[in-house]
Amino acid sequence: MGVLVVLFIIGIILSLRLSSNVSTGSLSIQTTGQMEGLLVLLVILSHISLSDYENKLYPKSSAWLYVANMGNLVVALFFFISGYGLIKQLSSRGPSYLSNFWKHRFGSVALPYLLCIIIYYLYYAMTQSMSLLYFVEDLWSRFIHGHSLVEFTWFIEVILFLYATFYLAAKLVRFKILPMIILITLAVLLFAFIVYKLKFGNFWYDSILCFPLGLFWAWIEPQIIKYIRNWPIYISSISVTFVLFFVLFFQMKKLAPFSSLFLTTCIMLISYRLTLKNSFLLKVKKIGLEVYLYQGIFFMLLRGNFFFIHNTLLFGITFLLSTLFFASIIHTFLHSISDYFPKNFFY
Repeated sequence: MGVLVVLFIIGIILSLRLSSNVSTGSLSIQTTGQMEGLLVLLVILSHISLSDYENKLYPKSSAWLYVANMGNLVVALFFFISGYGLIKQLSSRGPSYLSNFWKHRFGSVALPYLLCIIIYYLYYAMTQSMSLLYFVEDLWSRFIHGHSLVEFTWFIEVILFLYATFYLAAKLVRFKILPMIILITLAVLLFAFIVYKLKFGNFWYDSILCFPLGLFWAWIEPQIIKYIRNWPIYISSISVTFVLFFVLFFQMKKLAPFSSLFLTTCIMLISYRLTLKNSFLLKVKKIGLEVYLYQGIFFMLLRGNFFFIHNTLLFGITFLLSTLFFASIIHTFLHSISDYFPKNFFY
């Protein structure tokens, strides 16, 4: 596990560049795109560590368990970027942005997700002789008990809820940004409260508050930029948010869900002056959705009942390459059939 973590850290350091985001007054598409590619890889790293833990390849007291728990913090940044991007698009394009929103945003996630469910059924049918009826019953049982419909896809299910909430809120308040943000925040808080009371896994609510944070950040970004240009305030803001994250995440477990807000704030502040530049990250970003959807299959294949790679480094490299390769195939397939759907339906 240590070798993989070191390789990731070296890759990040070598990709760092000075950013012009402060000068332009907003986070560039290049910045958020590179970051999304890195986040996809970090999610994979956290799941590799989680697999080691679940298979008792390191003890509960091991520091590597924090790598396994990193996934929720990483997804928090995804939620922030999603919220930030939605407000930026709505602000620049106005009401016309929502004319194809349902097809482009919701459809581009929902249909690949449906294809994923079908592929998972075919996998179970071939490896476990599972009937279609049993598979549907299992999906329903997962749904009502707060489990992902397929492995590691809870993020996709939550983002579909957030997209629908964004669309409905925009329609209800007639595209007024502040009322939208308030309404969406209330909906997110209600969602978090419900899944908490239903005793769903903490991953359902640990990071979701970063979506409304991204909305609000995009709305007040001009004011944020003024503070970022003030070095004493900028440095102290980064320091305070990191300390708050550290205390909440490591010392105050009951308040740990709020730690993602402070870590996300800290990282986004840094990203105005430091960014990533790596063409590989942009390629990973393009197939990020497919990586999320199909990584579970390769966990089951590479560490299952019939085949098990014990060595973490070998497992991690094999899992990463296999997932990226298969995700690329599915991504290409979806593009090949995109002509049969409305323009911009998939990507």
